Amino acid sequence: MRLFGDKNNKNEDEEWNNDLYYDDDYYVDYEEELSEDEAESYEYEDYLQKFEDAVREPERSRSDYYYDRPRQADEYESWSNNRDSRQGYDEHFYSDRYVSRAEKKRSRGFLRGLIRLIIILAVIGIGIYSGFQLWVKPPSIANPNDKSGQNGDVPQTTAEKIEGIAPAAMDMKNRRDSTYTFAIVGKDVEGSHTDTVILGMFDIKEKNLNFATIPRDTLINTSWDVKKINYVYPASKNTGKDATANLLAAFKDLLGFPIDCYAIVDIQAAEKLVDAIGGVYFDVPCDMKWDAPDQAIPLHIDIKAGHQLLSGADAVNVFRFRYSNDGSNSYKRGDIDRIEVQQNLLKAIMKQLLTVGNIPNFGKAIKIYEESVETNMTAANVAYFGQEFLKIGFDSIKFMTLPGKTDGLLFGISYVFPDIDAWLKMVNENLNPFTVPVTRENVDMLTFNGIDFETTQGKIRGGRFSFYGANK
Repeated sequence: MRLFGDKNNKNEDEEWNNDLYYDDDYYVDYEEELSEDEAESYEYEDYLQKFEDAVREPERSRSDYYYDRPRQADEYESWSNNRDSRQGYDEHFYSDRYVSRAEKKRSRGFLRGLIRLIIILAVIGIGIYSGFQLWVKPPSIANPNDKSGQNGDVPQTTAEKIEGIAPAAMDMKNRRDSTYTFAIVGKDVEGSHTDTVILGMFDIKEKNLNFATIPRDTLINTSWDVKKINYVYPASKNTGKDATANLLAAFKDLLGFPIDCYAIVDIQAAEKLVDAIGGVYFDVPCDMKWDAPDQAIPLHIDIKAGHQLLSGADAVNVFRFRYSNDGSNSYKRGDIDRIEVQQNLLKAIMKQLLTVGNIPNFGKAIKIYEESVETNMTAANVAYFGQEFLKIGFDSIKFMTLPGKTDGLLFGISYVFPDIDAWLKMVNENLNPFTVPVTRENVDMLTFNGIDFETTQGKIRGGRFSFYGANK
């Protein structure tokens, strides 16, 4: 028989397929070397062994007739019936490695289409990313020597001039690159009191984000009769003065330099922002129950202790809670414990923001921020901070609280008396964007040491008898 046929001869190939698949001459030559007894045993015993050497190798060429077409059902049946006798058996044709040219063509067409789709999506993605990078931009840096108020993308009016000795300004040539200072202020609806005040610094280069909470009752050097940090905004607003500018001026007195960016957030905006990221998981430290039906917007807080998913409204209520109506479940250390809970909740919110699943929600949060928050930052500025925020690790976020005596009392009103030196140390280690330290000469602070007042500029604004209740 013929072992190798003409690849262009279809009939010859079919004839080969129907014959026994072995080399006659190979076995004839072998048989001549054997005795008659050995030759008889050869015919069956050695046939299969020698056949393995004679079978055509998988890489042997077949005619285009076979390899241009997929395998058919009857060919699978033929393979199953004939593989033991090796009749018409092509190992490559029936192996899992075999793919017909028609199948290869379809596969190549699908692959080319997939590659085109990937390239198109990549080009679109690069275009969107490039456009985003052109749109986002960092905010302006506040100049300590600017007497007209706070710099920023949104023009601000001049702060009210309050009589006193002006602190020494920091020199801009000592400002570190890629550092931004900020203030986050939460105000209530009832009286616009700024009960949540957080000052901070974001070091983009070093990827550090630091927050310092200022207790709501912190004593400050102001001409108002209630000399608390949370009183500046409503007092200015109620007397027709620039509440925002005066509050920023008070921050500058505490820090020794002006704030670059600020955001004043009311309750409704805070709720929307938390809801935009899908709520926040938080371990509520105690049962919180408080009712204030007489407020402009009636308040009802009823949250059980324990780890749970808080909605925006519940998260805000945890922020606001101080004690229950009946006096139970109040914080043992008053506002200090409340600040600690607020900081822990902020950490939980930031941890939630850093999850991959919340990246798509940044757009919603930016829109809410732009529409509902009083700020000197544009959407492009917020997007810039959001972009950089995603690059830092959660361990690089640090919270602290202004040090001082928390149970102070002056003329029947509670105050937090700041520890000026300890505060300056905290500022220089965590909040100072300059290469030189902030000193007492740069700040305008007031405190009480239990015996007498102490000021960094040598004067109490409004005089020592300007305190509410001082003349009673």
